[in-house]
Amino acid sequence: AFQDTERLLMDQKVKNEEAREKAEREAKEKQRQLEALRLGEYQQRLEALEKQRNLFQEKALQQSKDHDRLLDARSKHIAVYKQKFEKLEDDLKIRLASLRDYDEQIRQTHQTLSDFQGTADRTRVALEDWETKLSNKSADHFSERNALMHRYQNQITTLEKRLSGVESEILRVMARNKAYRQQRADLNSLSMGILRTLGFSRDRDEKTGTRIQGSARDRAKHKASEMLAKLDANEDGSLTLDEVVESLRQDPTVQRKLDISGDEQGEIEQIRLWFGMADANTDDRISEQELIDVLAKMYSTTTDDWKQ
Repeated sequence: AFQDTERLLMDQKVKNEEAREKAEREAKEKQRQLEALRLGEYQQRLEALEKQRNLFQEKALQQSKDHDRLLDARSKHIAVYKQKFEKLEDDLKIRLASLRDYDEQIRQTHQTLSDFQGTADRTRVALEDWETKLSNKSADHFSERNALMHRYQNQITTLEKRLSGVESEILRVMARNKAYRQQRADLNSLSMGILRTLGFSRDRDEKTGTRIQGSARDRAKHKASEMLAKLDANEDGSLTLDEVVESLRQDPTVQRKLDISGDEQGEIEQIRLWFGMADANTDDRISEQELIDVLAKMYSTTTDDWKQ
């Protein structure tokens, strides 16, 4: 009986031990499941935070790109306005210089007129004074008075002729200035027409097609370099009339335009006229400097965005 009791106790002890181990395993399994659940929640929260961080980064990157675009657009606007301001400033300097020259000519002419007028007035006063004095003398002095009157009359006539010459000079200067302004306008118009006829763009690079930037003289240097590269057949740094006309006839694109218009001879006559006006030193060739000068005048007095 004792042994049976002891065996029952041992069996019960084993069962208790197994129950305890099973309970521990179940508790550990529940703990593991709970930790796995918490880990999943943490993982989800981490993924949500990661998505939120990515959204913030994308938004910040987009804002940075927008800011860069605004800065770039602002820089371009500033560059455009700066270029316009520089051009207006160049035009103003040219106009002010012309006005100063014209004012100086007018001032000198007025001074000359004033001097002649003063001399004429003094001569008339002196003549009247002599006439008064001579009128009180006897008849013996009539011949002397007549001689003096004749001499002073000759002086007055001479002064009046000189005064008339000065007035003619004023009219000639005014006519010359008007003719110069008209000639300059004609030259600028011819220059634009010649560029179009020869297949050049006025405001864009011939290779890249981008707009030429800079002052009037900078653009003139750029375009003169392109024209010399295309038209200067013997590469001596200048253009002859034959080189320009020959280029006109050899360029297929230009020739097609002339065939359509049917006025090749008229275009050649325009080139001859432009060549004569651009050839400042009349040596029958247009140097690089002469070409730059005539193009700079065109760029400084035209503002439209003309394209060929």
